[in-house]
Amino acid sequence: MEARAISHHPSEQIVLQFDHVAFSYGQVPVLDAASFHIHAGEFVALVGPNGAGKTTVLKLVLGLAEAGNGTIRLFGQAPKMGRDRIGYVPQHANYDPTFPISVEEVVRMGRIKPFMRAYSTKDAEAVAKALDVMELTDLAKRPYNALSGGQRRRVLVARALSTEPRMLVLDEPTSNMDAESERRLFDALGRLK
Repeated sequence: MEARAISHHPSEQIVLQFDHVAFSYGQVPVLDAASFHIHAGEFVALVGPNGAGKTTVLKLVLGLAEAGNGTIRLFGQAPKMGRDRIGYVPQHANYDPTFPISVEEVVRMGRIKPFMRAYSTKDAEAVAKALDVMELTDLAKRPYNALSGGQRRRVLVARALSTEPRMLVLDEPTSNMDAESERRLFDALGRLK
């Protein structure tokens, strides 16, 4: 497994740092002294064969697992403290295809927080911006279950973007996407950068 930076801005602050991180599932070691860092403004792809530890790295970044050894810093804090600044798009999102929910309503779910106050103008603006960035504005009222797999993937990215994250994490971003949907996704991500 390796992390590949698409671009590098040495003057930008480090937003994620792994320093000699080790992790095991029981007696099975997955990471051993893993060290890397990511600067603000970088595109990074984590690549490797199945079982190389990519999902484990994501779990560690999101604070869903804890390192056995080493240090992880996300925005200068422990991952559990900084994860509210991450927009996360899972590889698979299960949903009930009979549930009547629109594209816009799925994206609005990104704005839901514990002990949330009423849906505000700021929330509506964030949702509209996310729909626009992902080129979904014309599909906003369409039922989510009527979309293609690639369109649904872009809706999930828009949902993550509606949180106004400092970091966007996509697990297997092009899984089950046709070439056109993949192109539109990467064009949108390029504009975000």
